[in-house]
Amino acid sequence: MKKICIVYPKSMTLPSYFSSATNISTDAEETLPPLGILYIISNSKYNIDFIDNRIKQYKFDQLLDILTVYDVVGFGGTIFEIKEARKLSYELMKKGIVTIYGGPNATANWNLYVNCFNIIFRGEGEVAFDQIIENINSLEKIGLHQIERTYFNEEIYRNKNLNSLAFPDRSKINLDDYKRTEKSYLKEVFPVDTVVSSRGCPFNCYFCSSNLIWSKKYSYRSVDSVISEIKFMIKNYATRGVYFREDNFTINRNRVVEFCKKVQKLNIKWLCESRVDTIDEDLIKIMSKSGCKGIWFGIESTDNKVLKKIGKGITNEQIKSTIDLCEDNNIRTGGGFMLGFPFDDKESILRNYRESKKLNLSVRFYNRVWAIPISKMYYDIIDKNLDYYCFENIILPSTEYMTADEVNRLYFKLISKKFILDKKIALILGKRRIEFIRNKFPKTVNIYRKLLS
Repeated sequence: MKKICIVYPKSMTLPSYFSSATNISTDAEETLPPLGILYIISNSKYNIDFIDNRIKQYKFDQLLDILTVYDVVGFGGTIFEIKEARKLSYELMKKGIVTIYGGPNATANWNLYVNCFNIIFRGEGEVAFDQIIENINSLEKIGLHQIERTYFNEEIYRNKNLNSLAFPDRSKINLDDYKRTEKSYLKEVFPVDTVVSSRGCPFNCYFCSSNLIWSKKYSYRSVDSVISEIKFMIKNYATRGVYFREDNFTINRNRVVEFCKKVQKLNIKWLCESRVDTIDEDLIKIMSKSGCKGIWFGIESTDNKVLKKIGKGITNEQIKSTIDLCEDNNIRTGGGFMLGFPFDDKESILRNYRESKKLNLSVRFYNRVWAIPISKMYYDIIDKNLDYYCFENIILPSTEYMTADEVNRLYFKLISKKFILDKKIALILGKRRIEFIRNKFPKTVNIYRKLLS
């Protein structure tokens, strides 16, 4: 029986020119359990070890030493962890150890890593993983192709039946090492754990790679399967809140209604991510009654012309209406905005920022635009020579009207300065004192926020 280990690599240190873009911080404080890898482990017949180096923080030589006892080493993660994965794989391949790379970055950008890994698997790996192990010396039999030293699957693999999969094997980790709170939405609820009930996104946003990673196909688990996992989490991990971390929980209205009826009996609070055009007043009321306390929306812009340009398929009128309906029904709302599209100028960035402040949102988050392959925006940036700052294929772009540094300075003035100051204060005072001040002196905190704004 082969000895197998899967590694979630440590996030790489980004160059200093990324420092003002606080939304791509590689700080491990907000680390979530790697459910994708835990799904693979739970659905394999092999006894697979797991190392999350975002948590363990092993030094390179130390981790390499640990991995040399295995026959096969798999790597997951995003583009932000590729540096450690690639470096470890080089050394392991020299020793005759087979390396496999999977996950969203492997799926979208496999061609960037030919010769860096023995096998690059594209798509959902739960069913395919054991097939790869069993055919490790004859990968052509299962449809993998070879380019130089690397085998890969040309067609992205999608599972046909998500209900047939075992739940992620959370016994491989200590859940308390990960983020189990959602202060913005479920302030008094602990612990809050993540569950994935659906995969993929049928939409085609200008800036997003999701449609390629998931082949524009949306798949979902049955409501009974999701309810069973929540019951399992309550029983085994004392879960009191659930965050559905997936592209769009509310695409299938009938499924959401069925879920609300069944989850209400569990007396649990929950939140999800959605689009403003996939819910209405009746559904919002049903969700609220069932225990939904928060919805995160990817809004991106408050300008209808921009929303059309980036392929969001929504309007500012829909945004305002949906947010107001949620707040009227005791559902807190969060919204994400993007500042610095390739066609943005200073005035359009400021206008988006100012108009976003008028929305009745509980939480706002602002992204200084950055781009990774593969998306329409990524290629636009390259075609227009706006890729002034680039590291490991992550671009911090200029716009057609502003240099990258000008965008950075404006973003720092609007967003990063407050974030960095908050972080410094938190380091000086500590988390407990910060919580005490927030709870005991909310008016003082509000004055502080207004002064910074």
